[in-house]
Amino acid sequence: MAGEYKNLKGTIRNRCGPCPICRQAVDDGFYITPDHKRWACRKCNEKGGDVVDLVSLCENISKVEAAKRLTGDTFVTSSPLAKPAAPKDQLRSIPDQDAAAKIIEQGIEQLPGSPGLAYATSRGLSPETLARYQIGFVPQWFDPAAKIKRPALVIPWLDADGTVQAVKFRFTDTAGDLRYTALKGSSPLIFGAHYLPPAPRVAVVVEGELNALAVSEAFGTDALVLSPGSQGNTAGLSAAADLIRSRYSGVPVVLWFDEEQRVKDASKTFHAKAKLLKSPGGMDANDILREHGSAVLRELIIELIQ
Repeated sequence: MAGEYKNLKGTIRNRCGPCPICRQAVDDGFYITPDHKRWACRKCNEKGGDVVDLVSLCENISKVEAAKRLTGDTFVTSSPLAKPAAPKDQLRSIPDQDAAAKIIEQGIEQLPGSPGLAYATSRGLSPETLARYQIGFVPQWFDPAAKIKRPALVIPWLDADGTVQAVKFRFTDTAGDLRYTALKGSSPLIFGAHYLPPAPRVAVVVEGELNALAVSEAFGTDALVLSPGSQGNTAGLSAAADLIRSRYSGVPVVLWFDEEQRVKDASKTFHAKAKLLKSPGGMDANDILREHGSAVLRELIIELIQ
């Protein structure tokens, strides 16, 4: 993205050139490391920022407007293509509900003051949002790839009646390459289905639990936030569409995925017109929350539905 403002030179991993902000004609004043998605200027901005900051400063526009510009075109679904709801006996759940509930309860008890809380806070998430989704922490959980025990956030996937679909673990250290694992018997369908606000302003469907938590952080009770985990979970997308259709038929829907084609594919699952949002500049909801705060994240979504 920075290359659109100035010709940069150097290696693929580290590129530099004149600064597009302060206009200093120094060949290495402005530099960017693409793998970290960060830039800085030795003359005018040593702290630097991300692609949203860069567009905002170069074009003299707000961060919200910069994020909107980076999304490219916004698309609207044109025809109802919802799939019917799955029969009740096909809904997913963990076989041993008591064991799953115990892990969730213990995780909630161990979260305060833990490295897991520090990790969640670094992602821009408040204790209130974590409590809303019953997020917990476990000091040691087995990493099947590294064959060691590692600290992890406990992330429950619950139905509206409290039935546990799945329990996932998000490792919070760097001792292994694996980021997630799940409790045996987990069948994740929709994350966030247990928290159904009475009168949400918008319904947002995103990829990944941390992005769902980020949107909820920005909106609180003003948004229904659901996630199928990955966009490839077509059963989860279908279930999310049915939940929104049955309980929130008049509420605007926003589908937010990382890639434009994924956004278009997801739109085919929904029963009604939905606003479609591609991650601006490769930044997902949690990236925007961490870098720019909840107000920018909230305004980006609100402006889309107005």
